Order: sequence, then C-alpha cells, then structure tokens
Amino acid sequence: MIVECSNCHSTFKLADDLVPPEGRKVKCSVCDNVFSVRPEGDDEPEEAFAAASGDAKGDLSDDDLDSALDAAFSDDDEDDAADDDGPSRGAGDRFGFDLDSIPKKMKIGGKGKKIGIIVAVVLLVFALAGLGLYFLAPGLIGMAPEEQQVQGEDPLAMAEQVKNIYLDGIRQYYVDNDKTGRIFVVEGKAVNQFDKAKELIEVEANLYDTANTVLDTVRLKCGNTLSLFQLQVLSREEIEAALADEAGIGANNVNLATGQQVPFMIVFFDPADTVAEFNVSVVTAQDVNL
Repeated sequence: MIVECSNCHSTFKLADDLVPPEGRKVKCSVCDNVFSVRPEGDDEPEEAFAAASGDAKGDLSDDDLDSALDAAFSDDDEDDAADDDGPSRGAGDRFGFDLDSIPKKMKIGGKGKKIGIIVAVVLLVFALAGLGLYFLAPGLIGMAPEEQQVQGEDPLAMAEQVKNIYLDGIRQYYVDNDKTGRIFVVEGKAVNQFDKAKELIEVEANLYDTANTVLDTVRLKCGNTLSLFQLQVLSREEIEAALADEAGIGANNVNLATGQQVPFMIVFFDPADTVAEFNVSVVTAQDVNL
C-alpha cells in the first residue's frame, strides 16, 4: 500500500501485512511526523484506531509507541519490503520505509536540466559553425588565419627579389607644415643592381625611441617626391595623395634597368618627441614582364 505523510506529503510504499485491521501509527522518516495508517479501503474514522489501542484521544505513550513501531518495522520487515519495487532504508534507520519515489519535497525538477543541455548544445553548434567559417570561408566573416591573409608573400622569395636593390643618399629632416604642424621626412634613392630590370620597388621606414621600440611605420612605392615648399604648404591629404602613385612621377618606378635608380620620400605626421633613430629597407620589387 502507498502511505502519504499527513504533514510533508512524502509518499512511501508499505507492505499491506504490516497494517492490522484496526490500523496503527507510524512515524515519517522525512519530517518525523507521527500519523495513523489504516488498511486500504478502510473508511473508519481515526477514533476507531484510538479505541482499539486503548487511548480515546488516539495518542500512545512513548513506551507503547516504541514497541508498536519496533514490531511493525523490524529488520525482517525491511528485508521483505526490499524485495518489492523500491530500495529500502538502511538497517540502522529504525523507522525505515520502502520508498516508492523520491519524497515530493525532495524531488528534483528535470526541466531545468533539459534546458541547460539544450543551451549547451546550441552554443556548441554556433562555436563549430564559427570555426568552420573561420577556416573554410574567412571572407564571409572578415577574418582569416594569418597564413591566408598574406598570400603570395613568401619571406624567402621576397628577400631574393630585393637582395640586389641598394639604398643610397638617405637623409632625414623636420619640416614645419602650415596645416599639420611639424613633420618628419626621410628621402633617398633605390638603385637596381640586378642583372635584369626591376619595377614597382617599395620601401618601408620605421621610427624608434631610445629603447628601440617602434613608434611609427610607413610603407610606400618609390618614385614620388615633393619640394620643400610643397612639404610646407600642402595638407596631409594632399601630401599622402602625391606620394601614393605606384608608377611614380613620369613612371620612373617602372622598368628600371641594371644600374638605374628611383627616388623615394616618406613623411611621418605628428612624430613623437621621443624619436631617437630610424631605418629604411626595401621590402618588395617585381620583375619586368615583357
């Protein structure tokens, strides 16, 4: 039979033969509530049980209650109950019942656990989709591994392309520009010492402080220069546009034969006061395809 505590409503499974026809009192192992149990289908009021036990109020003395409970829930009874559907309480628990299910006040809801699993699965799917796009279609998300972003720039191959291009006549100076303030200018010439023609030579300049930390970097094609007057009066946008022509003034950065040279000019705007040194290097050059 199924017994429900009248106080906490926990439910337990109790063998029918442990409840005599006149009923008995039992103690809930969850909340320690003592309540009356009658056989299933018995609708007699609680007073009948009280009369049968010799107490008109339905209360037993402590000694009588202990004796009744000991007789009702002995180790042998627990073993019999354990052979039924549910696990039994431990042998050391004096008032053990066979539990048909987790007591209601201790039941663990399954919905929260299911929702957590669903959320974790959705997050995992999004993460895997993001990784797939990153490696298989980086252009769709504006990202790509470094090796995919720099295509065709093999360092060893580029070094071979520029190893015989030398820089000459390099100098640097400051100019006070009417619109942008003080600027730092580096200029010089790139000389082709290869035994074949080169073109579209590109140089890079870096500014360093006393700790050899890079403060600024500018990279552009050779072939463009400005006069001192232009450096003083042109705006930043005008200077940058004038130095951005890849072919250079008069296409002087195209088809440089052996021994030919091309000028370059690099301008740094708003240079830091901590500039201590600079360097210039050739970074790219192309063979002439006739």
